[in-house]
Amino acid sequence: MKECMEGSGSNCFNYLLWLIRHDRLMTYNLRRLMTMIQDDLCLVYHSSPETTLHAVRDCSWAKAIWQNIVQATHWLNFFSLGLVEWVDWSLENDIGAWTGYFWDLIFCTTSAHMWEWRNKHVHQQKQLTPAQHVMYIRRNVEEIDTAIQRVHLSNHQSTLLGWTFPRSRWVKLNVDGASKENPRAARCGVTIGLSSSLVVELWALWKGLQLAWDLGFRHVEVESDSKMGLSLVNEACDTHAHFNIVWKIKELLGLNWDCTLNHYWRGGNYYADALANYNLGLPPDVTLLPDLPDEVKPLLGNDLMGLTH
Repeated sequence: MKECMEGSGSNCFNYLLWLIRHDRLMTYNLRRLMTMIQDDLCLVYHSSPETTLHAVRDCSWAKAIWQNIVQATHWLNFFSLGLVEWVDWSLENDIGAWTGYFWDLIFCTTSAHMWEWRNKHVHQQKQLTPAQHVMYIRRNVEEIDTAIQRVHLSNHQSTLLGWTFPRSRWVKLNVDGASKENPRAARCGVTIGLSSSLVVELWALWKGLQLAWDLGFRHVEVESDSKMGLSLVNEACDTHAHFNIVWKIKELLGLNWDCTLNHYWRGGNYYADALANYNLGLPPDVTLLPDLPDEVKPLLGNDLMGLTH
């Protein structure tokens, strides 16, 4: 049998993929074969028997989600293979539409999400739109990917993170967002009102770029600790729930200037993170601070001296 999720996986993903590949998910079809029930039709659309493949791939709601995650050029194979061949082929080929993440991680996270929400629909009657499912999956992928990278760093090297000066004749723009709940009151370099964590990161990037352009800077290095937000900006996606903000960011990036986007660990974005959290206490309005708040001045001094966090 093929080893699932080699390298970047986890035991729970391995176990779930084993259940899927061996047709052992407790679907209605399996329960009927075990004489536990008589009707094995899918409870979502009542159109087909709920087999393992139907539950995690072929049901209409599941298919709509996969089509946002798998490259369109691979849809034919992806949606036509039998169960065992589908799992093996999907893990052997990099067919994801998202950049910056391991495809096997995306595949396993999405498969687990399909089964989780199938159960929520059956037992709790919970429903989301395909776009909401995709955003939920993407957030989980980013969180797991970040955790994996941190474990890798701690196991293989001692890495100290600190702010670094930009190149000669360039300026550096560090952006970050902060919030307390989700959905939540959110803040960045400006204050935003109720929003999700991803939205506030995108707003921080948009407003930061706009400010840098208005101030006349034409060589700008941008650093953000939101890998998901940067991925959305770098990808050509017009179906995402936050496409309007992403489009505004792309418009600014298309202006006549040199502007680079870089992902950085929060330890190297520490001052921006602290400033965003400081802004949580300000009124809900666009806020340009005339001077450095006393609460965060020591952090800026640490950055200028190259101290790590």
